[in-house]
Amino acid sequence: MKLKLFLSFFILLLSYSISAQENSQNKKPAEKVDIKKVIKTSMDGLDSEEGSPTRNKALSNVGGKDLKSLEKKISDNKFKIDEHDKEIANLKSKLNLPTTQKGISPDTKDKAEDEKKDKELEALKKENEQLKSAANTCKDDISKKNQELSELNNKLTPLNQDNSKLSGELNSCKMMLNQNTQEISSLNNNFETLRKTNQQLTNDMDEFKERLSKKNREMEALNEKVETLEKENVKLNSEVDDFKDDLDQKDKQIAKLKKQIEELNQDLAKSKDSLDACYKVEPSNISQEAVKELQSNVSELSKVIKSKNKKKTEEKTEKPVE
Repeated sequence: MKLKLFLSFFILLLSYSISAQENSQNKKPAEKVDIKKVIKTSMDGLDSEEGSPTRNKALSNVGGKDLKSLEKKISDNKFKIDEHDKEIANLKSKLNLPTTQKGISPDTKDKAEDEKKDKELEALKKENEQLKSAANTCKDDISKKNQELSELNNKLTPLNQDNSKLSGELNSCKMMLNQNTQEISSLNNNFETLRKTNQQLTNDMDEFKERLSKKNREMEALNEKVETLEKENVKLNSEVDDFKDDLDQKDKQIAKLKKQIEELNQDLAKSKDSLDACYKVEPSNISQEAVKELQSNVSELSKVIKSKNKKKTEEKTEKPVE
């Protein structure tokens, strides 16, 4: 905005020099210009724009070196403008002298002074031309900088949009991170609980394995006992079968012996009958030897019957109950 101030001074100086030249040619006094009003207007425009955020944002994006070079040029031109302002004030006081002094005409001035003033005006004109070219150069620089500022603003707009978008994504990522952190904490707690439960189950499993191993050993011992008992059972069954066979044989023998006993009893009865008959017969008819032989046979037969009866009773007492 200092350039605007400089341009205002330059335009004021240029207009004043042109009006002074025309007045010198036409021999008319120059119009008064309120320099303070122009400076105030320029400064008000400068103050109104210095606080704008767009200007501050744009100036913050311009390179520091370019700003320093422009400020240096502006300060140099301002210094020159101040010098020219002083000269213009002197010329203005001189040009306004005929109008303030009554009874003195511009025609009464010396030609030497007019020529001197013309030369001074020519010099001022040349300097004004130089300042104008410098101002044009500054305008070009300003237009370039404005273009650069516009480009930077165009670049900043999507960057600001991306920045806002990234800020939203960052906030969402932070929220997701907090959620994931909470989930991780919850999972860690669950993992710790499961680890303790697993440790307890492992201890229980080891205890049950030990008990199972003990039971397996007991089962093996019982299986061995069962096998031994089965073998003994088979052996006993075989012995029982043998006893049954023996009993069957004994039963057959007993039946046979009973039959023999019955036969012997019948024979004994017959023998008794015969003996009784013999007792009834006269002794002369029976020999003494035959009687003795018959008695001995009867006694032997009664012994055999007694022994068989005794053996039969013993076998009945020894027979197991099925």
